[in-house]
Order: sequence, then C-alpha cells, then structure tokens
Amino acid sequence: MRSYDTATGNYFSGQSDIVAKVLLWITAKDRGTGAAQTVGIWTGDDHANITIGGSSRLYYGAGAMLNLPSITYTLGFGIQTQMADLSSLAPEVINAIRVYDPRFAPVEVHRALYNASDRSLVSEPHRVFKGWIDSVSITTPEIGGDGKVSLTMVSAARALTRSVAQMKSDETQKRRSGDRFRKWNAISGAVEVSWGEKRAKAHGDGSAAGGGANGGTGGQHSGGGDGFGSGGFDQGGR
Repeated sequence: MRSYDTATGNYFSGQSDIVAKVLLWITAKDRGTGAAQTVGIWTGDDHANITIGGSSRLYYGAGAMLNLPSITYTLGFGIQTQMADLSSLAPEVINAIRVYDPRFAPVEVHRALYNASDRSLVSEPHRVFKGWIDSVSITTPEIGGDGKVSLTMVSAARALTRSVAQMKSDETQKRRSGDRFRKWNAISGAVEVSWGEKRAKAHGDGSAAGGGANGGTGGQHSGGGDGFGSGGFDQGGR
C-alpha cells in the first residue's frame, strides 16, 4: 500500500474536488559536451519553480505537455511502460530532443496537489514514476495540423534485466592506472597453466627410465622384479 505524508493523506480523505498537476523531469545528455542537462515540463498554465527533494526545479508549462495517461501501479518486478505526449513547438521540448540526447535519459514523474479554494500547493509533490526514456517518436503534422513528440518511458525495474559483463579486454583494464590484470585474456583457456603443482606426462608404455615393474636392468629371471629397477635374483642363486 502506498504511503503519503500527513498533508497529502488528509487531502485525499477530506477533499471532494482534487486539483492535480503532472510534472515531468528529464536528465538528458548534451550532444556536444556530454554534460548532463535537466529539463522540467508540467501541465501547468505557466512556468513555475517547484521544490522537490530540497532543490528548486524550473518546470515549463504553457502547453508544453499535451497528454500523459494515468499511471497504473502493479506489484512485483515487472517493467512498466508509460507514454507522454509533448508539444513539438515548445522550445523546451525542442531542446530536450534536439540539443540534448534523450535516449536512455533518466526521467521522474511527480504529481502536485493544490487546494481548490486558493490554489495553494498542499505538500511537496510526490513521485509516481521513475525510469528511463526508451524511445522518442516525432510526428510531423500535415499543413494546418498539430505535431507532437511521443516519449515511451520504462520503469526502473528495467535495471534488473541488465546482463553482467562477462568479457573485458586488456585495453579497457589498462585505463585503470595501467592495471594489467587482463593481460593474457586473449589466450585464456587455450594454454595450460599449472597452479601450485608440477605436471608431467606419463610414458606411453607405462615404464620408467632405469627399470620398471618387469625388473628393469637385471635381465631375465624367474622371481620377477622388485619394482625399483634393481633386477631380481637369478634362478640358480649364488
């Protein structure tokens, strides 16, 4: 069950008319410098500075966000997919998808609640979605039509599906202060390496130099060898 702060809980339990705004926060990468850049867009009528997590965020309104369907909560580790339609004419949206690289950019969706009487903010907006942008689709309108930018977002559960990197190269490892731990990666498994023991290959005939189980150098005898290459005793004795 989702828990809310006291002010938000009281608002849901005693308010008949709920006034809510949706806030979208994108942390994209500048295509030129690679630096992280943030863009805030919300369903408000104008731009607004809203404090979330102790930091003031600037959210652009005035029709920048066209539509964001209701978020459905589910239990478990399933990956949720969320859509958002943005205006292709808003300068802030153009920056987010043209100047910045939105691919796999982290996103957060918050909901801000307002009192119906004076339009004051009830409490700090609470987060309703967190994840990454999976894809961006730009719809080019016909003459006289309206275009839009559609974002497909996936929840943070996507991180659980990432596979573990099993192979790393020597060149990559050397970037860590010249670490050569993976120097022999290329021949790993192809060359036999003895760890803490001496290995010797056995002779094909099963005999050892200087003697063996058949008596070694002592010649023919009836008593048989002693197994140490010393020969044996002659038939007639001494």
